[in-house]
Amino acid sequence: MRTNDSLRIGDAERDAAIAALARHFADGRLTQEEHEERTGLALKARTGADLRVLFADLPRLDQPTAKPEPRRTSSGRVVLSSVASALLVMVGVFVMLHLLPFVALFAFVFIAGRIFVGGRRGWSGRSYRSEWPPDTWRGGGFYRR
Repeated sequence: MRTNDSLRIGDAERDAAIAALARHFADGRLTQEEHEERTGLALKARTGADLRVLFADLPRLDQPTAKPEPRRTSSGRVVLSSVASALLVMVGVFVMLHLLPFVALFAFVFIAGRIFVGGRRGWSGRSYRSEWPPDTWRGGGFYRR
């Protein structure tokens, strides 16, 4: 905050000082009590010297911190990426719709083979112990204990 110390100040300078104090308070440089005290003194200030005393132990705030500008992409890149995304979705749908009957046919053949060709074994693929001859595979049966 730069003012001439001997000149009288107006409401605009007081408002600017209060805004600067609020920024210092928000940044954590002032406690709430210090902020309230200095704001009261800024409202009563008559000259630039009265305001300068309020900022003697605080760093200068020449300009507010500017946010970096967002990166701009060219419209050509946006259109190209949109078209590429749409093509990928269309290819995916096309492939899935054409492969789905083959997947369903394979699943049907597998399940039908397990149920009908397997005989009594059924879905589990295991035979019952009672169906096996007693001397299967070198005596003692298939299941050894």
